[in-house]
Amino acid sequence: MKPTFYVWAKWDPEAGVWYTAETSIRGLATEADTLEELRQRLMLIIPDFLEDQMPPRAVLHILAERDDEFVAEAAE
Repeated sequence: MKPTFYVWAKWDPEAGVWYTAETSIRGLATEADTLEELRQRLMLIIPDFLEDQMPPRAVLHILAERDDEFVAEAAE
């Protein structure tokens, strides 16, 4: 069974970026303009971050959270 790395990604509306709010890898933090860019960045930096502890194959599980405020129009 391949090890799984978990990342909880959140949207920061003020900065306009997705960032790693929590991860199963202690000390890992990054951000990107889009969720896809964040995923790609994580796939590149996790092996470098873990160095000798990186398994040959692993799974990246990303849970994304974004809160958008809106106002519903009143029905006439």
